[in-house]
Amino acid sequence: MRRSARLLAAAAVLLVPAATGCGDDEPSEAEARAEVCNEVDALRSDLQAITDVDPRNISVSDVEDAVDVVVEDVDGLADAASDVANAGMDDLRAAVDVLESAVADLDGDRSVQPRVRAVVDAGQGVVTAIDGLVEDAGC
Repeated sequence: MRRSARLLAAAAVLLVPAATGCGDDEPSEAEARAEVCNEVDALRSDLQAITDVDPRNISVSDVEDAVDVVVEDVDGLADAASDVANAGMDDLRAAVDVLESAVADLDGDRSVQPRVRAVVDAGQGVVTAIDGLVEDAGC
């Protein structure tokens, strides 16, 4: 009797997680939109490190680090937006590509200040793309 009680308890322990994992893991449309909007807010906040810079007071590594954070934010946003605002992601990714190119141009012997302006402008292009995505997502 004790053995069958233990087997029954073990079976219950094994089956409970399996049964709870069978539900619908997809978020509702409202939850998906809320997640996109939260990701957009984080991206906008991190973009300020690029768009609000003073070229006289920033290093190339500071700009590169800020862009790395933005790229991570865009990846998170892409995951969140896959069901809600997928069309806007293409424009956003294109704008981030321009931003990354502007940052890559910072390397070299030329003066950094004018090239940081190009990074700031590219960051503004990302902001514009975000605005389109926000409209698609309904944030």
